[in-house]
Amino acid sequence: MRHWISVAVVAMAALLISRTCHAERPNILFIYADDQNYKTLSCYPESPDWINTPNIDALAREGVRFERCYFGAWCMPSRASFLTGRLQHGVQTMRMEGTYPASTYDPQQCRFWPATFRENGYHTAQIGKWHTGVDTGNGRDWDHQIVWNRPGHPDNAGNYFANQIVTFNGVDREVDGYSTDNYTDWAIDYINGEHRDADKPWYLWLCYGAVHGPTTPAERHEGKLAGHEAELPADIFGPWPDKPQYLSNTSAWVKGDDGKAYRRKKQVRSSNFNTNTAGQSYDDWVQQTNECAMAIDEGVGRLIETLRKTGQLENTLVVYTADQGFALGEHGFNQKIAAYDATIASPMIIRHPQTIPQGKVCRHPVSAPDVVQLFCDVADVTVPWKMHGRDIRPLLKDPESQDWSMPVLMTHTGRKYGDDTVPIPNPSDEAMTIVGDVPWYALLRDGKYKYIRTFVEGEVEEVYDLHSDPEELVNLAVKPENKALLERLRALAIKELRRTDAKLVDSMPHTAAMLAQAKSASDEAFVSLFDGTTLDGWRHSGNWSVVDGSITRSGKGGSLVCETMMVPDDFELRFQWKVAEGSNSGVYYRPGQYEYQILDNSQHADGKNPRTSAASLYFCMQPSHDATRPVGQWNEGRIVCKGTVVQHWLNGEKVIDFDYADPKYQFHVDMLRQRGGELDRRGAKLSLQDHGDPVWYRDIQIRELSESDKLDRTPVQPATISPEILAAEKKKLDGIVARRQAAKQKN
Repeated sequence: MRHWISVAVVAMAALLISRTCHAERPNILFIYADDQNYKTLSCYPESPDWINTPNIDALAREGVRFERCYFGAWCMPSRASFLTGRLQHGVQTMRMEGTYPASTYDPQQCRFWPATFRENGYHTAQIGKWHTGVDTGNGRDWDHQIVWNRPGHPDNAGNYFANQIVTFNGVDREVDGYSTDNYTDWAIDYINGEHRDADKPWYLWLCYGAVHGPTTPAERHEGKLAGHEAELPADIFGPWPDKPQYLSNTSAWVKGDDGKAYRRKKQVRSSNFNTNTAGQSYDDWVQQTNECAMAIDEGVGRLIETLRKTGQLENTLVVYTADQGFALGEHGFNQKIAAYDATIASPMIIRHPQTIPQGKVCRHPVSAPDVVQLFCDVADVTVPWKMHGRDIRPLLKDPESQDWSMPVLMTHTGRKYGDDTVPIPNPSDEAMTIVGDVPWYALLRDGKYKYIRTFVEGEVEEVYDLHSDPEELVNLAVKPENKALLERLRALAIKELRRTDAKLVDSMPHTAAMLAQAKSASDEAFVSLFDGTTLDGWRHSGNWSVVDGSITRSGKGGSLVCETMMVPDDFELRFQWKVAEGSNSGVYYRPGQYEYQILDNSQHADGKNPRTSAASLYFCMQPSHDATRPVGQWNEGRIVCKGTVVQHWLNGEKVIDFDYADPKYQFHVDMLRQRGGELDRRGAKLSLQDHGDPVWYRDIQIRELSESDKLDRTPVQPATISPEILAAEKKKLDGIVARRQAAKQKN
């Protein structure tokens, strides 16, 4: 008898503890719209005065409204960040695979935190759109799930508003009705207690598909806003001075004869489900977008009322936001992805009267990992892996604080995640601009300033003062007086990239400002090896001379050798060269066949083989392409060597970049070795080859590289060599080896 009393006491204590923990730990309702510009919510002062979202406005009055948040550049990475607590560059194994939007991930390496909530006593649910892998985590991450699995049903992926294939806890079913209303109905059922354990606190992620394209309003709302005029963004037609060049490719609006804006006809990818109706007026588009958002607002009202009626409202943390924004003409855009607030900044409102003040506005932005960390903190759950978020509870307690100093980082790396974000693609690679024709970038918010670094060599950086210039029209980064500000923000972005384990941080292309500064500094560090008038400091046999400020070959006699210095182990050499028709020469800069080939590719036989063409590392590494200028014109050569990295540049383009210590280049190393060259040799004098042909050199300068000098390691793909050329090359190499062996035997 005593035993059964003890058991009963223990059971009663466990029940009391469970109920106490439930009371202390809030439910979490995470309402997540799709592609929603903050200007479509009437609680945001930037919205037109003729739109009205009363239920979301009520949330803002009862909680904290954030002016801007940065969660991701498009649907998938934003969701991936919210599921993992990591920024896009830190989400491992997530990748596109199969027919768009099919995708996959390894759940052992890419873990979703709702599973940890389940382990710690929460009941978890997800309802609505899914965009992160065919595997939706049902039964592992979610106790209850009603999901429109777009990756799992690519043929149904465009059905944002009707006729969806919806998976109910693992069972597929085609569903009628308007999706926004359906999702709300199913969420209300869950809040009312269906499909969940009443003794557990719960977390519900409600993912609406509105207002994503095709941006279809509910029938009851269609036409409700007709006749209203929307103010045109100041730069909808351009030009876009001091912004990256890609904006010329993303321009979506044209001015009609009536002076109004109309959507431009554009060729778009099959994976683009946006509203792209050519000729649609700007006014009509803004009306359509806001009409589509009306059902979301109604849904929010129904959800809050259900919480109130069931007595759960005061112990439920309610968060309303969107995956990212969607431009309504700003900077010429009709899309998301680009690094501007109109295109990617999310609205967010957080309500929890027990812990959060009411009616406050927070100017400090936060990231998706920050919001995930908030959920973990209020639920008293520790996730067993490193996340990128910070504790924002102090900010929520004092939203108007002037002392908050945590910068916010966001990266856009197209369809690449985690380790797949290195190497950074070349601008010409499809991976760089496959999403919305927008190149990869890093974005940083620090106080009132926003910093943007586009991952394209030589591209302009951007800095905007969002307090005085909220529409991001004036790029402060290009003004000389803001040099210190630019450098501070650039360094802060790099610091945040390192904090969040971004492997791409050391391979980011140089910006326009960095290149200009480096050129200025390097110009001062360069030593001139030719004064333009004499060959003082050069050794030759009388066969070289100076004519019209350039060195030229004037007869037989051998190479011209610079005697003033040895070539440093790590160096940058710049020079100009030109050839006559059919001419051949070379610049030797290290011992043992280290030759930058000088050639008329069009007429000389060596021009047929990329590995012996102009700018090649002769008989070792071929350039990516022929960048020579016509015969008789000056070419700009450049050689950069540091450690085991060798780079050849021609006319401002990097055409060779390889690390000969990398095993994947062993074939090239062996090629040169058979010819008698060893790539690890150092210590030579610079020499210009006499190959018996007319050739000219001028403006020869060299500088030694220091440890702090960083190389541009943007990948360069060597040119393809045809089987016929490879066969001829082998025959030539066999001949070289045979002659060398014969000479040894003779000696």
